[in-house]
Amino acid sequence: MFLKTSNNNSFRKTTFLVIVILGVIFNAIIINANTPVFTNPNADTSDYNRIESINYMDDYTTERNTYYASFSGIGGNCTNFASQVLENGGLPFTEQTEYPTEEHWYYYTPSWGMGRTSTWPHSHWFRKHWGDVNGQGVRRSYRQTNYTVYEALNSLSDIANNVMLGDIIQYTDSSDGQTYHSQVVRERYNPYPFNNPYIEMAEHDGVWGDGFCSLRTFLQNRVQVGRGNDWVSVIEIKSSW
Repeated sequence: MFLKTSNNNSFRKTTFLVIVILGVIFNAIIINANTPVFTNPNADTSDYNRIESINYMDDYTTERNTYYASFSGIGGNCTNFASQVLENGGLPFTEQTEYPTEEHWYYYTPSWGMGRTSTWPHSHWFRKHWGDVNGQGVRRSYRQTNYTVYEALNSLSDIANNVMLGDIIQYTDSSDGQTYHSQVVRERYNPYPFNNPYIEMAEHDGVWGDGFCSLRTFLQNRVQVGRGNDWVSVIEIKSSW
């Protein structure tokens, strides 16, 4: 009986140790998933007027601003629209140059170079300017946090608590690392008891065309089409309202 009890105690101790180790690993994975890729307290985005960005979304999400060329036939208009929101929210252009890089962001005409940058309409180049791509980027915004689509679905309360209207969410193909879609946060709330968060996105050339959709619905669509492992980059333009 004593030996049996001793063996049972040993088994229980071993089981408990395994559970603790697995718990530490699991928590580490979750913490890493929610750890910002970067935080830039010196971001030059203090002039961003979120009210003006909201007004622009309300005016031009479903009816496009014809001042800007459409990029729907050459990769999509989603990031062109996101850039428009940031510009009309008061964020300044960088200097013009004949050969713009990720350091530059502006739009004057549809022609690349002195007219516009690649960072204006191209999702991946946009993230290189405002955020981070595999450790490289200008990181002009305040903060970027990455999730997989699955993780984002399980972290909607955290996302709703952190983002503000006028912030950007982008999507990256897990197979080739290319960013393929951009959206702008139009609405968000997370009422007590914080288990039913709602985040509304404004977008062009989305799954359902130009319009508004809930982030939850869009993420669920990603899962349905086999893109649950794609990356979701939450880009907070500035730290305050």
